[in-house]
Amino acid sequence: AVAFASRAAGRWIAAVWAFIYALPLAHAAMAEALLATLAFAVWIALYRVADRMPALRHLRFAGAKAVRRQDAARRNSWVMGLGYLFAIWLLHCVKTKPPLHVAPPSARRLGVEVACGILAYDVLEFCMHLLVHRCQRVANIHSVHHAQARLNAFAVLSHSPLDAFQQVALNVLVQNLSPWPTKHSLSRFVHNLLITYMLTEIHAGYDGPWCMHRVWPWLFGGAARHEVHHRNGDVYYAEFFKGLDDLFGFVEDGGKPRRGGASWRRGPSDRERHASAKCT
Repeated sequence: AVAFASRAAGRWIAAVWAFIYALPLAHAAMAEALLATLAFAVWIALYRVADRMPALRHLRFAGAKAVRRQDAARRNSWVMGLGYLFAIWLLHCVKTKPPLHVAPPSARRLGVEVACGILAYDVLEFCMHLLVHRCQRVANIHSVHHAQARLNAFAVLSHSPLDAFQQVALNVLVQNLSPWPTKHSLSRFVHNLLITYMLTEIHAGYDGPWCMHRVWPWLFGGAARHEVHHRNGDVYYAEFFKGLDDLFGFVEDGGKPRRGGASWRRGPSDRERHASAKCT
């Protein structure tokens, strides 16, 4: 049964790769960057549509039933998106993008490379996230990301330029990591689709049944932990997985951080905790 499923997946992957490889745009130097930008736009738009659906309002973490407009975050998202495209364009001016792989990847290779990329990004971002919260010398570069009154999907791109740069740099780095000699082009495309959705989900402010922390609660902290992190910057530094925060004790214990630290982000008052509590 496993062998049959692997062969079926391989045929499906080969067909998808043949379709993508035939597209002229897929061979462009900016193809991956354009895909990531478009993916962010789609994921954000879908969650903003959800924000306007009263039937989904009870699934939000935010205390208010109405989602306030946050024009600053929206404007900053556009600026960050354009800045990202410009930065990648500059990168390709000095570094030639390798051609696409001709042969499709096996199902095993695709799964391993995508999983390794997501895991590597989460580990590296955990380290950087911990640094910008615990080191006063660099704390200000991350303060823009915590400036919103409550989370919504636009917050995923609400960063200072330096904060955005380090996140893009980490993603560029992990896109070049693979157990194989080079990471397959399809794995890179799939990585961009997944990482943009996962980042959008944890910032959208939803505790929905589709969310990572609901589907795989033993593995992902996801939006539930990240929402707490935005209220209290002393806990939950990992973006996706639970392991590192649990291992080092950066978790809440009875509503208080188990590990203290000199975070730039003050802890919320009782009034703020009440206001940010999930709707009942």
